[in-house]
Formats: sequence, structure tokens, C-alpha cells
Amino acid sequence: MRCVRDQNDNHVIQKCIECVPEEFIQFIVTTFFDQVVTLSTHPYGCQVIQHCTDPKTQNKVMDEILGSVSMLAQDQYGNYVVQMSQQKFASNAVEKCLTFGGPAERLLLKVLETCEEQQRERILSRIKVHLNTLKKYTYGKHIVARVEKLVAAGERRMAVQTQLAA
Repeated sequence: MRCVRDQNDNHVIQKCIECVPEEFIQFIVTTFFDQVVTLSTHPYGCQVIQHCTDPKTQNKVMDEILGSVSMLAQDQYGNYVVQMSQQKFASNAVEKCLTFGGPAERLLLKVLETCEEQQRERILSRIKVHLNTLKKYTYGKHIVARVEKLVAAGERRMAVQTQLAA
């Protein structure tokens, strides 16, 4: 843990996680368990947590992150851990939110489906500038397809309203 929090040593830990099969570095990875939230709010710890890509480790890490996602999203370092939506790691978080969340959580995640038209247009206009970046990622393609469908539907509604007004 001392290495994870060190300005230079954290890079060694990151490389170990990145390059060495997890079965050989369990003694490192298991020290993160029950410390994920604390590490996620640390300037170097958050970088180490983002390198945990082994599926077994991801499940444990994701459970801890989901328990504090609201706080982490607002933290200056934790938000980077939460922002990994361009990777499969974060899509697992969204899947878990949809699977295990109640109606209120599902409603928040499906805001584009449930918000008023004016709010939807504002959200879509902000998302549209990132579509080319999202297209580069496997999991981003699903978001792009959904956004493009909503944009097209909005454009059709505007065309109909324009025709009715004329």
C-alpha cells in the first residue's frame, strides 16, 4: 500500500498489474480489497485501481466502487475511476446499476428516455460533440447508436412541428 501511494513506486505496481498474470501477483491485488474507495480518492491510488482489469478483480473492485459511486464521482481523483465508461470496466458498473438498482436508479440512468423534450435536446447537444470519440470504443458504439436514434427522432419531431406551423 505504501508503494501505491508513492509518486514513483505506484508506476511499478501499475506495470505489475498490467504485465504479470494476476495469479502471480495476488499478494499485491488482494491488499486493494476493502481499500478500493480510499485508493480511488488518492492521486496515485486512483491510477492503480484503473489498471485492475482481471475479471475476478474487477468484480470485487466494482462492488466497492458501486457502494460509493456518488461520492467518488464528486471526488477530484475518484471521478477518474468512475469515468471509465469508455471501457468494459465501466459498462459493468452500468449493467450492475440496471440489474440491482431500484426504480429510482433505473430512472436516473434512463434520463434520456424519461426527461422532457427540451432537457433531452440540451443533453443530446452536449453528447453529440463526443460521438466521434465514443465510436472508437466497442462499448461506446452502443451509446452512439442510441444517441443518433434519439437525435433523428428529435429532428423528425422538429420537421413535423415546422410543417404544422406553416
